[in-house]
Amino acid sequence: MDQPTSTDPTSVETPADPAAHPARSALWALGAMVCFTAMIVMIRYVSDTMTAFDIAFYRSVVSVLVMLPVIFRSGLATGIGRLKAKQPGLMISRGVLTYFALVAWIYAVANMVLVDAVALNATIPLWTVILAAMVLGERVPAQRWFVVMVGFAGALVILRPGFAAITLAAVAALISAVFYGASSVVSKALTRTERTGAIVLYTNVVLAVVSATPALIWWNPPGLADLPLVIGIGVTGAMAHVCITQAYQFGDASFVAPFDFVRLVLITAAGYLLFGEAVSIFVWVGAALVIGSTVYLTRAEARGK
Repeated sequence: MDQPTSTDPTSVETPADPAAHPARSALWALGAMVCFTAMIVMIRYVSDTMTAFDIAFYRSVVSVLVMLPVIFRSGLATGIGRLKAKQPGLMISRGVLTYFALVAWIYAVANMVLVDAVALNATIPLWTVILAAMVLGERVPAQRWFVVMVGFAGALVILRPGFAAITLAAVAALISAVFYGASSVVSKALTRTERTGAIVLYTNVVLAVVSATPALIWWNPPGLADLPLVIGIGVTGAMAHVCITQAYQFGDASFVAPFDFVRLVLITAAGYLLFGEAVSIFVWVGAALVIGSTVYLTRAEARGK
């Protein structure tokens, strides 16, 4: 769920011409959606025997280990020098925000219909717009505020307050989106001085350190049956990030954003086939409003740049 950045933690991302390789961009985006779906399914399976704190810790540790070969590929001395943070406080803040977002997200995935969790989590760009205006003082045109309201209307359609019980898991999904939105705002501030790949690396390191404390307090090592799934969660999480980064390198954000609809379809199929989860028409309508609004915001941002 980290924000897309370079796959090389010691380099600056150099986006390609977005019109040059749309097919490659689409394939990488589809790969990201598959990895994301696989990660969510594995989280659901291990959540029967492990807490969200445990899963967050092991996911973070495995992700850091997956990234280490990329760091050493560029040379240890050179890599460390180029990874020096100019704003370590903000780096740590992003990691802490991402940790709370991750724990809330894992709890939501473990305790509610998968497609509902994904649809509510798709409000991240909407929260990012609000927080960027409040924290960074960014000017938001009136039409974008209208689109944000449409997106939140979609979230209300999914939740149906007053008509359906709002569960703690649903609240956790929204809290996760808020924290991920805050993490995105911090990322915007960091990209003014830091290498984008370094931001991802530090975030994962901070995640591993912060998540170690609750994981050690409520120590619950995975059993032999869960160990492959725990490793798989970390690997697919890292691979999803690599894939989405490559997708953005071959195509701009406005091209990649609509693939969230594919993610929704894959999650729906996985939830139905593996866990017998039915999806109501309200979820589809609400999800269309949420994702449609985020796609519009992404395209508007691309046009603005």
